[in-house]
Amino acid sequence: GIVTLQEGDYVYPLSYNAGTYVGFLVSLATSLGIRFFTGIRLLDYEQKDGGFLLKTTANPPSKDFLFDKIILASGGASTPKLGSDGSLFPLLAKHGYSLAQPLPGLAPIKVVHPEMLKGLSGYRHDAKVSLLSKEGKLLYAERGEVLFKEDGLSGIVVFNVESVYCRLHQPAGATLSLDLFPEKSLETLADELKNNHALNPSFYGEAYLPREVQDHFAGTKNPNDFSSLAKRLKNDNY
Repeated sequence: GIVTLQEGDYVYPLSYNAGTYVGFLVSLATSLGIRFFTGIRLLDYEQKDGGFLLKTTANPPSKDFLFDKIILASGGASTPKLGSDGSLFPLLAKHGYSLAQPLPGLAPIKVVHPEMLKGLSGYRHDAKVSLLSKEGKLLYAERGEVLFKEDGLSGIVVFNVESVYCRLHQPAGATLSLDLFPEKSLETLADELKNNHALNPSFYGEAYLPREVQDHFAGTKNPNDFSSLAKRLKNDNY
């Protein structure tokens, strides 16, 4: 009963709202007799009557929290406002669990110098995102839509690159390179920019970038140096 839209390998509800599908799953689970208790926190648990009694912040304490088995699916600590805040880790350690250091495997990336992103917040662009070692060696690359934020980068492709970065044990000095026009070679892009400028000098840039972000890539020395502009758009200088 959920109408979907497919874009490449990704499938979305036609509403483009993840809550649509979450609501469907909750409705389905409820119809099967599964109950949900939201807005409460787990404080501790103990073995009781052959099962487990959960101690929570529910007030008054509920007798419903005696279970045959429990599954602790706490997530990590990457999004506190959504509940992924690591608050369950001390409880797990108290009960003898050995915990690995949590890493934000699927999360946005904050940049060291957010001033580099000035004027780009909210901008989206299809790009090839490359993860480079300190020495400039390519560690991983993937293409997809990048969302520019005030302090970093987001989007599924960034999540995937960030996950690889963590699984490589966060190599020191690693950097990101964004090629905003991966389907074009450096020479082709430079020639296109030059030719289109000759045809329409006052408006040619809008074919490549929205006007409000063009200044970020324009450079200051020679605005008609299309080879340098192409290099900035493709980050072809590493």
